[in-house]
Amino acid sequence: RITKSPAPMGTPVSGAVEANNWLRRELQDAPDKPSNTLCERYFRECENNPEESIVKRLEDFRVKLSKQYAESGPAGVINFDDAPREKPALSSRLHEHLILVNKLYYRTLESILRGESERLKTNNFNALLNNEKFHRSLYVWCLEVILRSKEIFKLMYPKSAKIINVGNLDLIKIVDCFIKYVPALPRVSRQHVYSIEENIMEEAAWRSDSINQIMSIMSSDKSKKSPQQNLFLRKLYTLAHNRIRKLCFGLFSAASTTELMRLTLSTFRHAVSRYPELLKDRHVDH
Repeated sequence: RITKSPAPMGTPVSGAVEANNWLRRELQDAPDKPSNTLCERYFRECENNPEESIVKRLEDFRVKLSKQYAESGPAGVINFDDAPREKPALSSRLHEHLILVNKLYYRTLESILRGESERLKTNNFNALLNNEKFHRSLYVWCLEVILRSKEIFKLMYPKSAKIINVGNLDLIKIVDCFIKYVPALPRVSRQHVYSIEENIMEEAAWRSDSINQIMSIMSSDKSKKSPQQNLFLRKLYTLAHNRIRKLCFGLFSAASTTELMRLTLSTFRHAVSRYPELLKDRHVDH
C-alpha cells in the first residue's frame, strides 16, 4: 500500500475520538509486559530466549524518548522555562502514553506470532525474535499509532525513527505485517501509517543516509534479491505507476494514455534500476 490515502471522512475531532476509543477498548486491560502466552509458547521455544533483551530494549526506548521529550518540549504547548512546574505533569502524561506503546507492541507481537504460527505450523521463531531490526521497526510503528492518537507531533516520524535508530527500509519491510495483525486499526491511525510509508518511498529512502541500501538492492541480480528487496521494488513501481497514470490522464486524451504510460513507466524503471544515484536527496516525482 503506497497510494495516496483518500481524504478522511469526518472531522479531526471525530478521528481523535475514534482513535482514543479504540485504544481504551483494545489496550485498557492489555499487559505492558510479555504475556504468559508470549513467554511460554514462543520465547521459550527459541534457542536464545529473547524475553530479557526485549524487556530491556523497550525500557531503553522509554528512557530515550522521555529524554528527548523533556529536552525539546511539545511544540506550541508550553515553555518549560516559563512554567517549570508543568514539566513533571507533561512527563507523567508521556510516561502513560509510552505504557500504551508497550501494550500495543506486546499485543501486536503476540498477534503476529500467533498468525505466523498457524501459517507455518511452528512455534519456533528464534531468528525473528532475536532480530534487532524487526523489534525496533515494530516498536516505531506502535509508537506512531499512539503518538498520532495523542497528537504528540514533536516525537513523530522522522524523529521517532531517529531516536529508536531504525532505518527507513526496515520500517517498509514490516508495515504490511503490522497493518495485517493490528485488529481494527482506526482510520486516522491507518492513514498515518500509510502516509509515513508513502513519504519513505517517495523521498526519505532516497536521502544520503538510506540510498546506499537502495543501490545495493538495485545492483543485486533479480534471482538473488530477497523477498524484502522485491517488496521494496514492487512498492516503488506501484507508486510510480499511480503517479504516472494520474499525470497522463490529467494531460492527455484516453486514446494516447495507455502507450504513453507504458513507455514512461518503462523509462522510470530503467533509470531507477540502472542509475539509482540520480534520485539521491531528491523526491521521486522530481
